[in-house]
Amino acid sequence: MKTFSIFLVLLFSSCLLNAQNNIDKAIQAFSEKFPQEKVYLLYDKGVYVAGDNLFFKAFVFDGFNRSKVSTNLNVELFNASKKLVHQQMIPLFEGEGNGSFALSDSLAEGVYYIRAYTQWMLNFDERYQYVQPFTLYNVTSKKKLVKDTLTQWTAEAFAESGTLVEGVTTKIAVRLKSDGVLPESWSGYVFEESKPAEKITTFNSLDRNVGVFFLVPEKSKKYKAVIQDNKGRKSTISLPAPVSSGVSLQVNSTPKAVFFSIRFKDVPAALNEYTIVGTINSTLVYRAKIKTDVNGAASSIPVDKLINGVLQLTLFDKNENVVAQRLCFIAPTELQLNEPSFAKIYLSKTTRGLNGFEILPDTSYQNYSLLVMDGATPNRFEEENLLSSFWLTGDLPGKIHAPAKYLGYDANSDALDVLMMTEKWQRFSWASILKGEYPEIKFKPSTYLGYSATVLGSGATTSRETINLIFYYKDSTTQVAQVETDSKGSFELNNLMFEDAVKVYYQINNRKGNTKDVKITFETHNKFLEYKGNFPAAGYILVNRTGKDPLPIEAERGFQTRNNFSQTEQKYKELVEIKVTAQKKNLTQELNEKLSSGMFRSMNETVFDFVNENETAISATNVLQWLQGRAAGVQIQMQGADYVATIRGTRAQLYLNEMAVDASTISTTPMSDIAMVKIIRGPMLGGAGGGGGGSILIYTRRGDSQKSTKTAPPSLNYSTLNGYAKPTIFPEPDYKEAIFKGIVKDTRDVLVWKPYLAIENNKPLNIRFYNNDNAGVIRVVIIGFSKEDDIPMFYNETLK
Repeated sequence: MKTFSIFLVLLFSSCLLNAQNNIDKAIQAFSEKFPQEKVYLLYDKGVYVAGDNLFFKAFVFDGFNRSKVSTNLNVELFNASKKLVHQQMIPLFEGEGNGSFALSDSLAEGVYYIRAYTQWMLNFDERYQYVQPFTLYNVTSKKKLVKDTLTQWTAEAFAESGTLVEGVTTKIAVRLKSDGVLPESWSGYVFEESKPAEKITTFNSLDRNVGVFFLVPEKSKKYKAVIQDNKGRKSTISLPAPVSSGVSLQVNSTPKAVFFSIRFKDVPAALNEYTIVGTINSTLVYRAKIKTDVNGAASSIPVDKLINGVLQLTLFDKNENVVAQRLCFIAPTELQLNEPSFAKIYLSKTTRGLNGFEILPDTSYQNYSLLVMDGATPNRFEEENLLSSFWLTGDLPGKIHAPAKYLGYDANSDALDVLMMTEKWQRFSWASILKGEYPEIKFKPSTYLGYSATVLGSGATTSRETINLIFYYKDSTTQVAQVETDSKGSFELNNLMFEDAVKVYYQINNRKGNTKDVKITFETHNKFLEYKGNFPAAGYILVNRTGKDPLPIEAERGFQTRNNFSQTEQKYKELVEIKVTAQKKNLTQELNEKLSSGMFRSMNETVFDFVNENETAISATNVLQWLQGRAAGVQIQMQGADYVATIRGTRAQLYLNEMAVDASTISTTPMSDIAMVKIIRGPMLGGAGGGGGGSILIYTRRGDSQKSTKTAPPSLNYSTLNGYAKPTIFPEPDYKEAIFKGIVKDTRDVLVWKPYLAIENNKPLNIRFYNNDNAGVIRVVIIGFSKEDDIPMFYNETLK
């Protein structure tokens, strides 16, 4: 867990601040009771064509840590008119999950939007939900996408800390925004309204977003600025009106320290005591008291005591009114970040040749996400990536052009500091939380799949009844559970985990006679709610298509790839089926299928095969002792005479052949009898009665190891519960197979997509894949988070 150092600094005062004043209490209550989640999605591609599958990896953060608040993420696909196209829910494990959308051939060319949010995020401003546009091309559409270079940009001026005080030299930022494309460069000059021909000062843009200049405003003067872009388009804007008295907060953020100074102009004596506080991610990191017995004050905050992120400095008067605010970013060129190490890299220069590399294990990390692309494709991660979302745009809901350019060793830190002058921290309002006005919590996060159920009977009470539930899984395996209704005839199911759908048959226990009149209605705990605001502009417009319109190179490559698959569609399906069958029939997976029923499987399981692997395990004293140190997050300890097993700090439920048992039963089971051990992190359907923290399942050897028995569905009323969306298998051609050798031109943008690469037993990760027809250069993206303190790993480099 990332931690902050808190400074209580005394400036120009004779006594230390009270350790818990109203400001401290207000921000502490908000931070503890209202964690702020944010979402980032990694996509397999930057541009899609009709008929594609869109693959994504989701990361959900609580501040700068992977979130433990939510275990579900809603992901929705909309067209530009906000019409819902697809909707799904994916499970989150340690704040991570993955999924896919099938983009139909019938989808019209245009801009589409992915929206992602948790239940908890519905309690707060919807602007902090994840909404991201992407372009989809379809040559059969009557209209085509083109860059919007016609929409005029708008400009606005911002005085540093919000106030332009007469006679005080003030830094002023100019910010450009547009629904289309921002100009490559622009410049401007400032004039006083009564003398438009006299230029007081001139300035140039620092990047597409911002420019900056200094001004000493004079009494009763009105100032304006003229901005002109590189294509000659102009706009005139008004500067903030100068005030005769007030406070100016000036900030200079450097790699070593954040320097700030405060200038006072004719401040009333009654308001001569001020407090300045610094917050990062709604956590107090700095506080100092200031007295205005001089015309100003200055100090600094050492950067080595802070973490990367947006720092909000707020100046309060003695009545706790906000008089000045300023954002800055802590050390954008020195990010706390790790990179992977490679043991071996084999890159073929041959078209469709076999490549490979090994990622050395890092004990600080449990898993990685991996994306390998053709190195000739545009580097979309230069403009926006995990780091810019994690540290910057996830907390600033406005549109920022190319935010990734503000972070890293070559970051444009001067432009970032000016950009911070144009933004406000809106996660909370000081005025509201100081009055005790906090967000109303209407939506509580559910723990994986949960349902509220009401039992309805014809003329008979259903309160305080025992209900038999039979979960009938898609593979015809069943699981029986009993629940008790409350005084209103209701009950709840929580911590369920299954894909697709499951039928739940039911009957009232021991009730005689016909039970066909008994009905149970289930209502999911997870809600999908309408997005009320407008989606952000994507910088494209639709125009009529003509017969000679060229396609963007990425779209052309995408259609070629789709055509390749279309030409060999049936053969490809057969190959995928063969591959899937082969995958299912590998020895460990086959053993898992034979021994475990559908109710005792999970998308987040680790299997140890004692039949085909781990031959030396027989020398261990018992299986619990053998497990220690072999499964990430699993701890086995002795308490008295008994073993206690925990998964990620939570006590694990133990099962022997899918029957709940205690540790003594497991520890006395001979190692020679054990066929398989399975670790399930989080809940599973078979654990409906408990064990939401995780389970350890032991299976013994028996005959052909066929455990589950296929059964016919019972003759009872039932309801269907929808589970998680099942991700599509990402296709990767294997050129050893003759079926793929008929592909005329391989133009795949994405060579490898692996959203979850588990690091097991401290072994290197071996990656193997085939080139497309553009051999020689690949782009590798690797993302991970350390298990202890969530330090991000981010690697985005080309390999030759």
